Amino acid sequence: MRKTGIIILFVLAGIAVLLSQSNSGRTEIKLRYADSLVGSNTPGISFREFYGNVHLEHGDVDVKSDFAKQYLESNRADLVGNVIITQQTMILRSPMIIYYGNTNSANAFDGVTIKDDKAYLKADGGVYNTKSYIAEFTGNVFVEDDSAKIYSHYIKYNRKTRESFSHGDVWILGKNTNVVLNSDTLLNTPDDNYSLAYGNPVLYQVDSVYNPADTSLYLPDSLVIKDAYYTYDTLTVSCDTMHSHRALYNEKYVFVSNVEIVRGQVVAKADEAVFMKDDDYIILKGSPIVWHDSTQLYADSIIIRIPNNELKTIEAYGNSIAVSRNDTISLNRLDQIMGDRIYIHIDSGKVHGITSIGEAKSLYFFRDEEGENGVDRRTTDTIHVEFTDGDIENIIWLGMTYAEFFPETFVYGKEKSYYLPLFKWTDDKPRKKLLQLPGKISNK
Repeated sequence: MRKTGIIILFVLAGIAVLLSQSNSGRTEIKLRYADSLVGSNTPGISFREFYGNVHLEHGDVDVKSDFAKQYLESNRADLVGNVIITQQTMILRSPMIIYYGNTNSANAFDGVTIKDDKAYLKADGGVYNTKSYIAEFTGNVFVEDDSAKIYSHYIKYNRKTRESFSHGDVWILGKNTNVVLNSDTLLNTPDDNYSLAYGNPVLYQVDSVYNPADTSLYLPDSLVIKDAYYTYDTLTVSCDTMHSHRALYNEKYVFVSNVEIVRGQVVAKADEAVFMKDDDYIILKGSPIVWHDSTQLYADSIIIRIPNNELKTIEAYGNSIAVSRNDTISLNRLDQIMGDRIYIHIDSGKVHGITSIGEAKSLYFFRDEEGENGVDRRTTDTIHVEFTDGDIENIIWLGMTYAEFFPETFVYGKEKSYYLPLFKWTDDKPRKKLLQLPGKISNK
């Protein structure tokens, strides 16, 4: 019996030592100044109330407010009125905050801002941890640093690394680019100039042309020139997942799965696309399709070149075929040109030439004033088609050419039997996504 009592005493002593170590490791919230103080020692509840010019400290954290209620046992302080929390270069402001000393967390209500030498954050409310330097804000979130502005419903932001996870109608506006991103979810790492967007991401590249009559479109400050009005030619790219690399003079965007691109008269679809912004071209891979006016282009890969933001060439590589619907009456009479490579040359928005190189084939349906007039099909090394005002002006076949002509009596009702081997056609054409920034941005 005596031995059992000794063991119990040792156990109790050990627990006391552990409790002592735990309490000694806790950083207490301390009072530095207040105009007045009221205390209470109600059994089970020990608190103090401070009124006027309240100044508390917790380690390297400095706290000021109009009123504070400090709970001594739980190491907590309820702060009300002009609450300011300072930690090194960081200043946090809110009308009301509950500060938990044991967990180093400040829970802000009714509006909160954080400002330091790297970034500015604003939201309806949230939690900031003074130990991990991580802020979790919700409701009308706005973040600004030296590279971008971010708007969202929720953000988890690391003050030290500036890395963030945003969710809920996220918008990111780069300060050194005319590109705007929108998505459901966004991971942003400014030090690496990298963002990962998923959940209906859309990229908008906005290019302006002076137009004194157009005052209808709002754009963020980074895209607006004061005292002038502009019309906007917008490139839009949507996909399932978007990778953004925004290094200065080396902007690169990678779009993965269900890619859709619209820029003026050019519309495209692909499984994957890469936009090299500073080099002025877009690469499409994975069953790409490009539409331009009445022409559709198919290939293993397609490059769209837009030097100085002006469409100049569309290049198709591998199993390439361009199909045009030039006859709006007989919808099955589709002109076709195919080859290993196809180049579509564009000037002022209009096609002025198409060149097919390597195992080139062409198929053209003839029509004159009297009606349909047969089909011409040829095979050669190279085919070059010249256009004037969108109409075929001249066709040049280079190399050994094999030509066939089929009179209308053979063609009528059997147009599809003369199509080239790689023929494709689809009416599933993507639509342009309008840039409609939410009010929270336009009112900023």
